[in-house]
Amino acid sequence: MSALVGITLTLATIYLCCAVALAWSAHSAAPRLARILRSSGMFWAIWLTLCFAMLNVLTVQCAGNWLYGFADCTVFSDRLAGRLTGISLLSFAAGIAYGVILLVGGGIWELVVRARN
Repeated sequence: MSALVGITLTLATIYLCCAVALAWSAHSAAPRLARILRSSGMFWAIWLTLCFAMLNVLTVQCAGNWLYGFADCTVFSDRLAGRLTGISLLSFAAGIAYGVILLVGGGIWELVVRARN
């Protein structure tokens, strides 16, 4: 049960970050930046929702958890469960890295565009 709470809290944080990107895109002074923010926000929200939905299925169907791995799965093989967990965790890490780069780079880009205008 605690794994489901962790997944839900993590997904809520991701949705908040994607909502910030979408809100920023609506008020951005740079049209290209707005397009990148909008597409990035939508892509990461959809992709990570799918990843966490898969982790939720694995949490229900297998013994173990998403941090230490799953075993004794009823629907999937243990090997597939391990690969899906790895893909999900790497996607989460990539989303964090991309979000930080987008926040810093987009902030600089926005400041430069606003200074020119």
